[in-house]
Amino acid sequence: MLDITLIISYHAYATQTPQNRTWHNWHKVMGHIYMGSVKMLKEKDMVKEMEINPDIQSPQYILCIKAKSHIALFPQQSKTEYKEIGDITFTDVWGPAQTTEIRGERYYVSFTDGATRHTQIHFMKKKDVLRHIKDYQAFIKTQTSKNLKSCGIRYEITAVHSPAQNGIAECLNHTLIKHVHAMMLEHNIPYFLWPEAVAYACYLKNRSPTRALKELITPEEAFTGKKPDISMLQEFGIKCWVLQQDGQNSKLDPKSREFIFVGLSDHGKAWRYWNPHSCQIQTSRNVIFENQTHKYHYTIPNPASSNNVTDTLNPSLLEGEQEISKQILGS
Repeated sequence: MLDITLIISYHAYATQTPQNRTWHNWHKVMGHIYMGSVKMLKEKDMVKEMEINPDIQSPQYILCIKAKSHIALFPQQSKTEYKEIGDITFTDVWGPAQTTEIRGERYYVSFTDGATRHTQIHFMKKKDVLRHIKDYQAFIKTQTSKNLKSCGIRYEITAVHSPAQNGIAECLNHTLIKHVHAMMLEHNIPYFLWPEAVAYACYLKNRSPTRALKELITPEEAFTGKKPDISMLQEFGIKCWVLQQDGQNSKLDPKSREFIFVGLSDHGKAWRYWNPHSCQIQTSRNVIFENQTHKYHYTIPNPASSNNVTDTLNPSLLEGEQEISKQILGS
């Protein structure tokens, strides 16, 4: 299970704060959400530490047009209101994915709280949903000291080719996948990393505006009561340089190596990155990110050890870096 939404908050120190980010930069950092939503985060003071460079105008972004084209949607507002966390949870299974994930997973199940619209994602090799429902019940109890109102499950039939009739859960799938498509297209990310993109898109969704909430707050604030700090967010798929602390470098070897940023660790409170050389997803607290106009060096204070391997790729999926290039997402 990869549950990035369990990260409620973390502290980091930076040698340089991201004060030079434009609206366009923030649009990409936030997973290519609607530009009006990006500006709402700043103008309505919905998040903390969102610095803007207003001197550069945002261009029309053709990549988002390519990634997000879709048929006409059903009305997105519901007249039903849910006041308490746990009153109702909307869930849906997405899959199977055409490309098997690096741990062999091809499905995910989403859980969205009706009152806060806070979402949690669990990945599955098979449609073993019951176990994840129990995990979600435990999560709600642990994080909020509340119980789900009932454990009943209602099965609803939708019209052919009209999955949006399923409401909140299907709309969530539509939103997540279109953002994942844009995030992966932006940096030509290999298909087998799609769950990393889904998990990060969900993390960003919980920190983005939604018309479903009457108050001008994000789902994260509605769920936790805390305004999210987004100053340390990074754009999915960008290059990063990770300090090598395995003790195998000589004194003349480079201290850092280049990898691909793919998200945040849910238990180590560290940065997740794809290591194509070892075919692994790894984590580290000591990472340098390079963006278009500036570099950041963040160290997340945590006494836990760095560079912990959390996921291992089946070697049969790849045979060296030449095979990786064949799996890059096309335009």
